[in-house]
Amino acid sequence: MCDRAAERMAALIRADYKFVNRDVPRSVMDMNRPVARETAFRRAIAATPARVLIDVHSFPCCVFGDAHFAIMEPAPTPEVKRLIDEYLRPMTGMVGMWMPGDAVVNSIVADARERGVQVSFLLEVREDLTPTAIATAINTWTESLPAHK
Repeated sequence: MCDRAAERMAALIRADYKFVNRDVPRSVMDMNRPVARETAFRRAIAATPARVLIDVHSFPCCVFGDAHFAIMEPAPTPEVKRLIDEYLRPMTGMVGMWMPGDAVVNSIVADARERGVQVSFLLEVREDLTPTAIATAINTWTESLPAHK
């Protein structure tokens, strides 16, 4: 997590989630880049066992047009597509999108996948929202994943 929206989201997502806060301001270093792999923040993420990794960020209103949230993922897995189509959009009534094609998988997500965390993605949430509906949809979706059944 690196910003206000991420902190609000963290307060709403299930208690069995582990949240790792960045230890260096974004103005000093972008923690999504490979150069940050040896920071305490990235080592803490790598040391945390996980079956789902959600890298949460926020964006100012209108950056993604009408979107309330965006999943930055060039090739969404079936699980992530289900999150958007069956949970986030219908449960929140919000406009959402994924950024396919030229979007770059950030190194936090790429590293998680290398460690075997296949359900991992970057979630952008509009700054002016209270993300209760988004967090509820994510909680419901995680309960539907095979390891939870």
